[in-house]
Amino acid sequence: NLVTGAQKEIPWYRIEDHVEDHTGKSESELIEETMWQIDRAVTEHLTADVPVGLNVSGGVDSSALLAISRSRINDIEVFSQDYEAPYSEAKWVDQVCGDTRLHRIDLNWEKIDRMLEETVRVQAEPFGGVTVVGYYYLYQEMRNAGVVVALDGNGVDECFLGYDKYLKSLPGEGEAIDGTLGTRAKTICDRLLKRTNRISVPQVIISDDPAKSRGVADLCYSKIPRGLRFNDRMSMQASRELRVPFLDNRLVEFALGIPTHFLLNNGQGKSLFRKAVARVCGEELAFAPKRSVQSPQREWLGKEWGNKVSEVISSTSFAGRGWVDPKEAKALFEEFRSRGGDNSFFVWQWFNLELWARESFD
Repeated sequence: NLVTGAQKEIPWYRIEDHVEDHTGKSESELIEETMWQIDRAVTEHLTADVPVGLNVSGGVDSSALLAISRSRINDIEVFSQDYEAPYSEAKWVDQVCGDTRLHRIDLNWEKIDRMLEETVRVQAEPFGGVTVVGYYYLYQEMRNAGVVVALDGNGVDECFLGYDKYLKSLPGEGEAIDGTLGTRAKTICDRLLKRTNRISVPQVIISDDPAKSRGVADLCYSKIPRGLRFNDRMSMQASRELRVPFLDNRLVEFALGIPTHFLLNNGQGKSLFRKAVARVCGEELAFAPKRSVQSPQREWLGKEWGNKVSEVISSTSFAGRGWVDPKEAKALFEEFRSRGGDNSFFVWQWFNLELWARESFD
């Protein structure tokens, strides 16, 4: 206040102030508006004075992105990172792309290992996993092809509730997108816990539905902010601009107002989104089951990187930092190597954390 000198801080934007409750609308009405919003968002994000390309996988989100983009730009170029079987998405990516010019970046452990330490340096803090390293090769290929702007399909699963974990009424702490346990909180050192205040995620109240509350938390505070930072760092390393049309604020605000029973239907997530985009990419692609594991990270941590991980969690530097209990970590890693498991993220966390600490502090 220029008269009194008093100051008051208010947020410039609060998503909950812009979400309209669509209760009362029919499914057909919501499908029509969803498709209109998606088409508008993608079309607007394709506007550029430089060549535009797409970063795609073999899923429904990429299928919709490609179908709309191709209707606007006939010769648009498409880029996709791919790993060996059984993690290869080549079959589905080929189906999605058809005769569109596709740059497939074939990745293996040697390529990822070669760029691991450089990615640690570029990211400047711990990051999400092997696929982040793979983006180095994807954006370099994009640069070589002369494509300056890239669109990708981030955001659909959080806004339209696409992950398996949203189907559960009360997910466990540290649960991954496929419902498996990705963290091991008991390995955090006691002395770190004693001198650290636990950060709570702010509540964004859109509705009293727990699934939608978890989606909003992922959208605003956890998964999307982390994922966009990872991807932005890698695209900027190659001087490429990354755009995310499915995170257009008007599309997000609309999606969050859709009643949950239209989104989680018959045990499948983002049901209404699938029904909408089936018009442009076909029902086979639109209703294909979600494939949440996209790289051999689990196998590499136990085999190719196994000795390196053992060296890291057995090192004096790892123990001396006082962040992770080395005895607990070592026991859990040996169990992981001998018995396997459905989620390796906790191993990646320890491994990546120490590589980052060595790069940043030592």
